[in-house]
Amino acid sequence: MASLYSRVKLRHERLTKVTADSEALLQQLQANGAVSEDQFTGLHIKLRQCLDSFEREIFQYLRVVPEADIVGMTEDQLKAEDILTDLETACQLNKRRNESVNKSKLPELSLPSFSGDHLKWCEFWDRFVANVDQRNLQESEKLMYLLSCLKDSALETVSGLAATNANYSVAVETLKKRYGSTHTLIDAHYSALNSLRKADSTSASCRSVLDNIEHNIRVLEKLGEPIGGNHLRSLVLSKFPEKVIHEHHLIGGGTDLSAIRSSLDRIITAMEKSASSVGDTEFIAVPGTTTEALQVRTEVRPSSSRKRKHPGNTGAQPPKKALRSCLFCQGKGHASRDCRKYTTVEARQKQVKGRCLHCLRRNHAASSCKRKIACFRCKGDHLILFCPNPAPVDRSGNPSKPAN
Repeated sequence: MASLYSRVKLRHERLTKVTADSEALLQQLQANGAVSEDQFTGLHIKLRQCLDSFEREIFQYLRVVPEADIVGMTEDQLKAEDILTDLETACQLNKRRNESVNKSKLPELSLPSFSGDHLKWCEFWDRFVANVDQRNLQESEKLMYLLSCLKDSALETVSGLAATNANYSVAVETLKKRYGSTHTLIDAHYSALNSLRKADSTSASCRSVLDNIEHNIRVLEKLGEPIGGNHLRSLVLSKFPEKVIHEHHLIGGGTDLSAIRSSLDRIITAMEKSASSVGDTEFIAVPGTTTEALQVRTEVRPSSSRKRKHPGNTGAQPPKKALRSCLFCQGKGHASRDCRKYTTVEARQKQVKGRCLHCLRRNHAASSCKRKIACFRCKGDHLILFCPNPAPVDRSGNPSKPAN
C-alpha cells in the first residue's frame, strides 16, 4: 500500500510541475504574443502523458484504498485538464497569428499517424523520416513529434518514455522491432495478397484488386523479397475473373510477373474505357443485306424494343425499311462506302469518333475488339469503309460495288 501511495504521490508532483509550466507558457503568450510552436507541442504532449499516467495510478490506488482522501489531487487533476484545453486552443490561435512569417521547422502538411497496422508501417516510417527524422531537430523534439503521431497499440508500445534525447533512439528501435521486422512485414503482405477477395467482372472491382496487388508487391520488392516465383504469378492471376484471364492469354501477355501486371493493367484500362461509353449499340441483322451492311448497321435501341415479333406463315409482307443515311455525311441516296464528301480513311475515322474502328460498336475500343473483320476489297483486317485502296470505277465513273 505504501508503494502504491508513493507512486501516486510522484505522479501527482510531476503533474503539478508540468501544469505550472504550461500555465506559465500561456501567460507568456498573453504578455508578448511570441511563443514557438515547438514549445506548445512539447508541453502539450508532456501534460497529456502526465494526466494519463496519473489517472492510471490513482485508479489502482483507489481499488486498494477506496476510502482514501484524494480531494486535493483531484482538484489538481481537473486544473491540469483545463490547462490542457487552453493549450490546445492557444496553439491554434498562435499558429494562425504567425502564418505570414511562419518559421516552423516542419512543413505545413500534416504528419502521418500510425496505430499498429503492420501493412502501413513502411509508408508511415518513410513519411516520418522525410518530414521529421532527417530534419535538424533535437532528439527530444523528434521524440515528441513521434509520440504525437502514434495511436492505440503503437502508442502503448513506447508509453512511459520521457521526452529526452536518449529516449528517441530507444523509441525508434522499439517500434522497428515490433512493426518493422523484415520477416514480419513480408508475412503480413503475403497474407494480405492471399486474403484479397477475387474481383468480379466489373472494371471498378478489377482495378481495385490490381491496385491492392501492386501496393503489396512493391513493398515486397522494397523488402528484398524475390517475386519471380510461380506461386506469386498463379496467386495474382487467381484474383481475376475468367474473361480477364482469357484476354491476357489472347493478347499474349507473357508469363513473368512483370509482364502479367502490365497485361492486366492494359486489359482493365480497356474495360474502364468501355464502361465509360454512353449508350448501348447492337448489330441488327436485316434480311437481304450484305455482310458489309451488317458490319456498318448499328443503332441505339432500348432493351424493350430489341426483340420484335414478326407474323408467322400468314402471307403478310414485312414493312418496307426506310432508306438508311450515310454513316459519314448523313446524306441519303448512296452507301456509306461510296461517300464522296469524306473520301480519305482519316476523314472517315474522324467522323465516327467514339466508335470502335474495327466493328463500329460504341461499347469498347478497337484495341479490345474481338470481332474478326476482313475487307471485301483487299482482304485486310479492316472494314471496307476504311480501305486505303481506291474502289474501281465502272464506265459511268461511279465506284463499282464489290462482289459478295
